[in-house]
Amino acid sequence: MRRAVLAALLIALLLSGAPIRAQDIPLLSYNQPTGGRLSNAVPRAVYAFDALRGEIISIGLRVIEGDLLPVLAVVDSAGAPIAASE
Repeated sequence: MRRAVLAALLIALLLSGAPIRAQDIPLLSYNQPTGGRLSNAVPRAVYAFDALRGEIISIGLRVIEGDLLPVLAVVDSAGAPIAASE
């Protein structure tokens, strides 16, 4: 039985900030690259994707300039952590 899991990818410098409404979160497809820019004014970017339990996915994060040390976290649809970068 396929059990769809909606996971939200949270890339953050700070986990605080204004709440994000579901309709504001871009839904990514497999093999779809995306880009964004984080700053003190915009400390996080949130993306969503549909996945199945047990699937293996690869997620990357790259700092292009500056001394930014971002955190990359994957959470389930209830907000419970699944994985996070060190």
